Amino acid sequence: MQVLVLLAERRGTVVSREDLINGCWEGRIVGEDAIQRCIARLRDLARRTNAFGIETLPRVGYRLDVTPGGEPVVPRVRRPSRLVAVGLLAIFALAAAIGLQRWWTKDAPLRVQVDTLQVIAGKDAQTLAPTFQGTIVDVLNQSGIPTIAGERPALLGWFSRPAVVLRGSVAQAGRQLTVHLTLEDVPSGLTLWSERFEQEVESAAPLADAVAGAATETIDKVLELRMQKGLHPDPEIVALHIRGAALVSNPQFLREGGPREIYEQIVARAPDSAGGRALLALALVNEAQRATPADRPAFFARSGKIAREAIRIDPYAAGAAYDALVQAMRAQRPHDIVAAEDLLLEGLRDAPDYAFLSMRECRLLTDVGRPREAMRHCERALALRPFAGPIGHSHANALIVTGNVRLAEQALRRAARYNPDHMATRWRLFLLEAFEGSPALAWDLLHDPATQPLNMSQQLLETLEKYLVSRRSGHRADRDAAAEAMQSAVTHEQMPLDAAIMALTSLGHLDDAFATLRSPDMADRLYSGGSAFLFRPATAPLRADPRFWDIAARLGLARYWTVRGKWPDMCSREIPLAICKAETAKVLSAER
Repeated sequence: MQVLVLLAERRGTVVSREDLINGCWEGRIVGEDAIQRCIARLRDLARRTNAFGIETLPRVGYRLDVTPGGEPVVPRVRRPSRLVAVGLLAIFALAAAIGLQRWWTKDAPLRVQVDTLQVIAGKDAQTLAPTFQGTIVDVLNQSGIPTIAGERPALLGWFSRPAVVLRGSVAQAGRQLTVHLTLEDVPSGLTLWSERFEQEVESAAPLADAVAGAATETIDKVLELRMQKGLHPDPEIVALHIRGAALVSNPQFLREGGPREIYEQIVARAPDSAGGRALLALALVNEAQRATPADRPAFFARSGKIAREAIRIDPYAAGAAYDALVQAMRAQRPHDIVAAEDLLLEGLRDAPDYAFLSMRECRLLTDVGRPREAMRHCERALALRPFAGPIGHSHANALIVTGNVRLAEQALRRAARYNPDHMATRWRLFLLEAFEGSPALAWDLLHDPATQPLNMSQQLLETLEKYLVSRRSGHRADRDAAAEAMQSAVTHEQMPLDAAIMALTSLGHLDDAFATLRSPDMADRLYSGGSAFLFRPATAPLRADPRFWDIAARLGLARYWTVRGKWPDMCSREIPLAICKAETAKVLSAER
């Protein structure tokens, strides 16, 4: 009601999200989902009463549209002269012709029609279907994707023809809700994507978020192949890309080469597609990281060749190619951070709207201890792809390293809402609670099937349990048992290095932590997880130890700071800059 009143008070003008938070939540920090749910419920009320409407202005705010007394307000104006009328008619005809020409050209912006969700069965489904549709439309609008809500009348639909239509249904069986969505290419009628989502009625709000997040990310994948001007992939290629992107998140398919085979089909069908070649290069890099050491060079060599071909065709549309080149360089030369960033900056210059390059720069700067500078890159990535799981947890990681643990937790929980099955997001949320938050909450995350990190071995589960028990008890015997379990898990490669180092540090086993960091394959194993954990609040004792500088040299951090002339944030917050420079020069001199 407070949101409706505030919108009504300012009807006709835009109300920003900040204004809503200040006016309705008294400035308290609230997630975007709280605002979205209010707007969705108000839109449901608007449909039932036909008394008002709410317009979403992407990334700006909301505006109430109301017609007092049910009649539109018509301003009184002077009747124009015949000459003026003829001129206006000519301008209107010209504008209409331009609009029709733009509509018929394939370079027109992507428009998405979100049909009214059909109710199959169930009283709750009948009530919730409009809320689901409203949430989908709101999330799409926040992503800057133009939408058409509901089916268009025949004549109006001809003038505002969408490129794709999102259809779906809601069914209820007992207390179980099932939402089925399909994305259809309008001209061909081909189904590009289809997925089912299930949850209990009591969890309808999280279900709406998950459905909206999945739909938005799928449509963003459609947009990826439309970035190359003048090239219009057929809908079968778009459907292949959506399928390939889904397989990338499944390690089993990565080992079996599933995404690579799909993108090989795309390149065969559309050899002039820079995006298709770029995504094939990226799929090859992902597969290389899971291949045997003997097979990796061939994967990297082929990926590099295809990535360069994509860049020659169209650099702007080949953002994934730069991503592939950067990842391949980090995997093969993990110490050469400077060269990797040079290549990354080249990609950001040529393909500025490929969100994951901004995410990569955010991660790299966080890995070298410069999270304050990293934030602007993560914020740009979020502006381009606000509901992408990897971008969400990368942003949260930068917040953690800056010391903003509370904001980081909010960012991670938001990312998890819209990507509930994203393994890396779940893992990052657990690490936050385990090392900078509440051990009790971390225990709950670890044992709840809805939040437990996926693909977790029994040894890893038991090791993490021992660590959490030691944090809660504080007993020396529990700490020693947990540290021993951590070292065993690391030796058998059952434990990610970042978690092991943070755990050993917080348990007071600094000697074991530094011994692990000095292992010969440490740089290679840190590549996938990054080195940002070295700068988190949980590892402050490591940074205070003189041995830290040797580790910084081994990882290439010291050389990066020296070459760039830009020092980690800790050199202004924790350690005097002069000492940072002196210690870095000392370890680099010893290397030579």
